[in-house]
Amino acid sequence: MFSAFKAFSTGITANYTVSKTPAFRTGPWTVFNGKRKSNQEPVSVFVFDKKALVSNIQKLGLPKSATEDVLDRLRREVAALAKIRHPDIVRIIEPLSESKADAMFVTEPLSACLKSIVDSGSSQTSQWDLDELAIQKGLLQIVEGLNFMHKNMGLVHLDVQPSSILIDSKGDWKLGGLGFSESYKGGSDYFISQFDPRLPNYVHLNLDFSAPELVLDRRLDPSNDVFSLGCTILYIYTLKAPMSNRNSSSEYRNEIGNVLRAVRDRRIPSYLTTILPRVVERQPIQRITLDDLKQSEFFDNVLIRTINFLDDFPAKLASEKKTFLSGLLTMLPQFPQSILQRKILHSLTEELGKDDTLTYLLLQNLFTIGKDMSQLGFGEKILPSIVKVKDQYTAQQAMVDFLEIVKGKVAINEFKETILPILMATLETAPPDTQTTLLTKTETFTADVDFVTLKNDVFPKVSSVFSKTTSLSVKLEALKSFDTLLAGGLDRFTIVEKLLPLLGAMKTREPKIIVTALQVYSSIVEMVDVETLAKEVVPQLLSLSMESLLSREQFHMFTDKIKKIIDRIETEHAKKLSTASTTELRSSTPLSSKQESSSPVDFETLISGSSNKNNNSINTPVMGSAPSVSANPTIATSTTNGGPKPAASSSISPPLVPMRAGMQLNSAKPKPTPRPDLFQSNSTNSGFGATSNSTLMSGMSTRSQGATLGSLSNQNTASFQQQASTNSIPKLSQPPSWTTLQPQRTSSNQSINQANQGINQTHTQTGQPQNQGGLSQYQSLL
Repeated sequence: MFSAFKAFSTGITANYTVSKTPAFRTGPWTVFNGKRKSNQEPVSVFVFDKKALVSNIQKLGLPKSATEDVLDRLRREVAALAKIRHPDIVRIIEPLSESKADAMFVTEPLSACLKSIVDSGSSQTSQWDLDELAIQKGLLQIVEGLNFMHKNMGLVHLDVQPSSILIDSKGDWKLGGLGFSESYKGGSDYFISQFDPRLPNYVHLNLDFSAPELVLDRRLDPSNDVFSLGCTILYIYTLKAPMSNRNSSSEYRNEIGNVLRAVRDRRIPSYLTTILPRVVERQPIQRITLDDLKQSEFFDNVLIRTINFLDDFPAKLASEKKTFLSGLLTMLPQFPQSILQRKILHSLTEELGKDDTLTYLLLQNLFTIGKDMSQLGFGEKILPSIVKVKDQYTAQQAMVDFLEIVKGKVAINEFKETILPILMATLETAPPDTQTTLLTKTETFTADVDFVTLKNDVFPKVSSVFSKTTSLSVKLEALKSFDTLLAGGLDRFTIVEKLLPLLGAMKTREPKIIVTALQVYSSIVEMVDVETLAKEVVPQLLSLSMESLLSREQFHMFTDKIKKIIDRIETEHAKKLSTASTTELRSSTPLSSKQESSSPVDFETLISGSSNKNNNSINTPVMGSAPSVSANPTIATSTTNGGPKPAASSSISPPLVPMRAGMQLNSAKPKPTPRPDLFQSNSTNSGFGATSNSTLMSGMSTRSQGATLGSLSNQNTASFQQQASTNSIPKLSQPPSWTTLQPQRTSSNQSINQANQGINQTHTQTGQPQNQGGLSQYQSLL
C-alpha cells in the first residue's frame, strides 16, 4: 500500500516528507509521521488505500455504489474536522487529497490511538504511563471537545469510542472520528442504517458504545455522547467494551444490562463508583450533563485544576502567571512523569522567550522536571529552550543555580560547546553575587573538561574576573577556582607565565584573601621546579607574610611553608650541583695513559703483531695518573765525563732500578751514547705527579732501544743534580736495600724483576713517586 502511496505525487507528497513506517492505525486510516519540507514542522499524514477497498468490494460482488458510500463516509469525517477549530479536537492542516490509488490528509502531529494503547496491554500502557491522572486529564479534554461541539457547533458526535480518541506527543487527548457526526435540534430522530457484514466495520456505527435512546428509540440528543463516553471509561479500566451485540439492534436489548453490571467491576476506581452510574444512566433525562461531569469530584482535584490553568496560561495576567509558576514548583513532585515530561514540559517551553520576567521561573520548573529525564530527552526537549534565552540575565542566573542538573543531563561535548560558553559569558558580565555562586561551582563545570578547554577558555575568564573585581567574595572564590584548576591539570607554562605574575600583582591584603592565596601557592609548589620556587614563589610568599594584618598563627603558616620550600630548594639544587661536578670531572679524565705511536706501521709489521715488542713506545706521564711500570723494563746507559749516566726508560715513570756494574739488558746491543742534556727540564710546575712541560730528549743509539725519562719539575731536577754530585741516593720512608736487590741468579732478567718489586713496594708505602737516582749511584751499579 505504501509503495502506491509513494508513487502517487500530489501537493501533499510534494510538500511533506513522509516516513515509510506507519505510526499507528485508527478506523479506516493508516497514520504516518511526516515533516513539512519548508520548515521541518512535524505533522501526521492520514492515508486510505482506495485500491484495496475497490478490490475487496469487487471480490464480494458488491455494486460500485458501495465504494462511493465508503468514500463518502471518509469525506464527511475530514470535512467535519476542517470546520472545527478547538484544542481538544484534531486539527486539520491539509484537506483531503484523492487519487485513484489513495486518499490522504494532513493533521497536527499525533502519536497514538487510545484503543491501540489499551489493547496492546502493559507494554504500550507503560510506555505512555496511562495512570490515573493521565486518564483524568485526557477524559476531561474529551469532555471539553464534546461540550464545544454541542454548544458551539450544534453537532452530536455519535461515535465516541477508544478508536476515535487520538493522543499527541504531549499526551493530550484529541477527539477525532467525526464521520457520523450529525446536527441536531430538539427531539430530532435518527435512523441507523442497516448493518451489512460484507462492508468494513468502520462504515457502520459501533453499537457497543452507542446510547440506548439512539439505538432503541432513534432519538438524537447530546446525551448520546455522554453515554458513549461512559462506555469508553469502562473500556479503559476493564480493557473491553461493556456490550458485545455484533451491531444488531435485537442483541443490543439483551446487552444493555451489562453496562450497569460493568460499573461494579473491581477494577473501577472508588472515586468513580458514584459518578460513573450517572454517566451511563438508561434514561437521558436522568443522565448527568457534561457541565456537571466537569464539576464532579472525578475532575475536581488540584492536579487537574493545575493542568487546566496551564492550558489557559497564555490568557492569564502577568501577575497570575508569576504566582502560578512559583506554586507549580511545589506541585511538580505530585505529577506522574508522563504528565510532567509531555504536558507540563511542553507548555512551559512554549512560554520561554515571551516575557523576560518569567524566564527564571520557567527555567526553574523546567530544570526540576529535567532532573528525572534521560540525557537524550533533556537534550531534545530542554536544551534548545536554554539556547533560545541564553542571552537573558535571568536565564543565566537560573542556569547557574541549577548547574548540577544541567551538567548531569548534557553530554560532555554538548556541554563544552553549548553550556560552557554561556557560563563563561555569565562569569564575565554577571553581578558579583552570580559571579560568586558560579565560581563556587568551578569543580562542577570543569569536571571531565579537557586540558585545552581549561587553559584557553576557563582560566582566562577566571583570571580576568580576579584581576578586575572589587568584590572580596568574588576574589576569594576566584582564588579557590585557581586551586581547582591546578588540581584539574593546569600546565606548568600557564602557571609560571600567567598565574604567578597574576598572583604577584595582587594588591588586596585582606588576611582571608592572603591565606587563601597561600593555599594556591601550596598547590603551585608541587608543580614547578626549584628555580621557579627560588625566583618567583619564595619572594612573593615572603612579601605576603610581612603584612601587618596577619595574625601570629597566619604568619607562622607562611613561614612554615617557606621553610619547607627552602629545604626542597637546598636538597634538589645541591644534588644538581653534585651531579654537575661529577660529570665535569669525568669529562676531564684521559681515556688512557698510553699514547699510540704516530710512526707509520708497515703491512708486514702490522700482521705479525710484533711492533710493540720490537719498538719501545714513549709514555708521557699525565697529571693525576698513577705511574706505570712495564713488565719488561729496559735500561740503557751512557757515559759523560768518564762516568756512567742513566738513559731514559721507555715505560718506567718512577726512579729506575739501580743495576750492578756490567749488567746488560740485551747483550746483543751496544750501550747508548751518553747525553749530557738528558736531565735538562723546561717545566715550571712543582711537586711530584704534576704534568710537566719538559722537553724530553732522546739520547740513545740507533742500535739500542732507548727511552725518555718522565718530565721533572725544576725542583726535582735541582734535587737530582745535587744528589748526583754527592753520589748519594735520596732517602725514602722505607728505602729498599740495594744489597737485597743483588741478583741471586745469573739471569739478568730475574734481577730486574726483583728490582721492580722493590720499587712497587716503595710506591705503595709512600704513596708518592720517588725521585730519580743520582749519577754516582748508577755509575757504581753499572
